[in-house]
Amino acid sequence: MYQQKGQGGLLDPQVKCFLDEINSEEPVEFGQLSLDEIRGSSSIPDRYLVKEELDVHVKEISMTTHAGKKLAMRVYKKDLQIQQAPLMFFHGGCWVFCGLDSHDALCRKLCYDSGFTVISVDYRLSPENKFPQGLEDCYDATQWVRENYEELQLKDEDVIICGDSAGGNLAIGVSTLAHQRNSFKVRGQILFYPITDVSKLNTESYQAYSKNHFLTKETISVCSDYYVSNKEDKQNALVSPLLEESFKGVPKTLIQTAEFDILRDEAEAYGNKLEKEGVEVTCTRYNGLIHAYLALAGGVEFASEALEDAVGFLQSFDL
Repeated sequence: MYQQKGQGGLLDPQVKCFLDEINSEEPVEFGQLSLDEIRGSSSIPDRYLVKEELDVHVKEISMTTHAGKKLAMRVYKKDLQIQQAPLMFFHGGCWVFCGLDSHDALCRKLCYDSGFTVISVDYRLSPENKFPQGLEDCYDATQWVRENYEELQLKDEDVIICGDSAGGNLAIGVSTLAHQRNSFKVRGQILFYPITDVSKLNTESYQAYSKNHFLTKETISVCSDYYVSNKEDKQNALVSPLLEESFKGVPKTLIQTAEFDILRDEAEAYGNKLEKEGVEVTCTRYNGLIHAYLALAGGVEFASEALEDAVGFLQSFDL
């Protein structure tokens, strides 16, 4: 099912204020930034960030991957006395930046509003760790949580997976690997403005919003080059899932896109492919919004509504 929310054609007034503010600053070529500069900077003023104080229990844990790497995770629980269903969360950041802290407020909010236990994964970033290392971390973490659900005081091992942008891309990859390896079943997936194709970067939304709409074409181009070892990898369906030929085993899916986002068209095209293959999918375009709108939910009211819709999707599952 495809739907739109909000009036199309115009930026949300609160989003416009945000863009006017960040675009008034001296422009910096993303490709000229060092890794430290990319990872150390934040382009979102504090007043747009979610700062709601929520009574959520947070615990830092770790596990060892099949590659022998120590992997940190952060577990969010609303009630320590109740066994809650698990929601795996993979953060965005173009595979290159962000981490547990950057998405902490979003994970707290998802946990508090949905009643799920949220497990956020600190997967290895590129370019130090090229594809498929970060993806394998997410896969290993998901499998480990399933195998240790009793110790984690989860209701069961049936996971729903979730991610924003590159994290959405990784969530798709985990579902695909689980099906290919016949290792475990993913119950559902939530994809916030996911990256689904880095092989071309030439959709209509790329052409329309490549600059001055927060996420730029240059950022995706640079970071996708960081992520893969060679150009051929960009044709790999685990990197560009829109190129996948079979969507067997894809679980019930929620896709959210933003009208003024370069990733809009490829994410919606992925949703269309799922629907044609008989997957139960809801794809909603939020008109007036831009990429990463969930990070702006503290100052953009419509972004909060989108998050509420995702919580509603989670609560549609039989807990």
